[in-house]
Amino acid sequence: MLTMSCLSTHPPPRYQPLPLPSGPEKGSLCRQGALGDSDFTAVLRQLLPLMKPRRGEDDTASGSRSREEECGPDELILLLVYLYSLADEAQPSDQDAEEEELEKLERELIGQLTLVITQEQHLSPLLQKLTGERVKTTADS
Repeated sequence: MLTMSCLSTHPPPRYQPLPLPSGPEKGSLCRQGALGDSDFTAVLRQLLPLMKPRRGEDDTASGSRSREEECGPDELILLLVYLYSLADEAQPSDQDAEEEELEKLERELIGQLTLVITQEQHLSPLLQKLTGERVKTTADS
């Protein structure tokens, strides 16, 4: 196996611990590494830049990211499901104060995800089931 031979010939990398954040980025999931260490609203806010419709094949030259590096609607939904499953375990201490901000952010995420899905040229079978769009088969021709 190729992967086993690569693993056996190279020693495992040594990782340096990230410094603990302070200031405005304190709630960042990327910096803290655990959802329990940050508030859920800050984690969801990091998803907003990912919630953009994918470009077509001919648009990749003008953009900074290739189509393969962009998150599609399937990946975004899976990420949201995963984050919400973790959020059930991480209960914020001041839940009432953040509830209104969280609801506003969730409405914004729903709008962005809706835009991503409606602008997708070809929906996966999973998204077709979720959105109620009929899956076209060869028998339909």
